[in-house]
Amino acid sequence: MSMVIPAPRQGLIAQEIDGETVLLNQGTNEVHTLNPTASYIWSRIERKESFSQILQGLVDQYDIDVNTATADLKRVITQLNNLGLFDETAVIDERR
Repeated sequence: MSMVIPAPRQGLIAQEIDGETVLLNQGTNEVHTLNPTASYIWSRIERKESFSQILQGLVDQYDIDVNTATADLKRVITQLNNLGLFDETAVIDERR
């Protein structure tokens, strides 16, 4: 499985509060609150981990099967992308 994960957009401020991540997009002044699973994924994206690394982390952290983790990871990445939270010019490649 190979999927490219874009890098977080410049100008985002992230703060963890009670297991959830609050993101402030300084460019749009929009605030987004991520649930614990999305927060976990976001933290791994910020560390520039590959799709495979994040996927394995989800399987281990939440004790779920690979198919469920894959679907969850793709869904969260799509949602984050739709919110404009990724830099379209930078990518994290699955091979990293």
